[in-house]
Amino acid sequence: MHLPHGLTGYFDYEQGINCAQKLNKPAFVVFKGHACANCKKMENSVWADPAVLKLLSEEYVIIALYTDDRTN
Repeated sequence: MHLPHGLTGYFDYEQGINCAQKLNKPAFVVFKGHACANCKKMENSVWADPAVLKLLSEEYVIIALYTDDRTN
């Protein structure tokens, strides 16, 4: 799994939160699905905006949680 536009982040909540705390940055938590058309649309239109991309890459720790991979 990877994030779009060369962004880096975490796919595990605890790892992402730990990183955000260590870096003193807010966490950007996104819930997504492997076949989610609306998720892909947001990534391709909103995340691709240069200003948004800059914020996501420099100011936040991204945590992408795939809801179709969840366990009980």
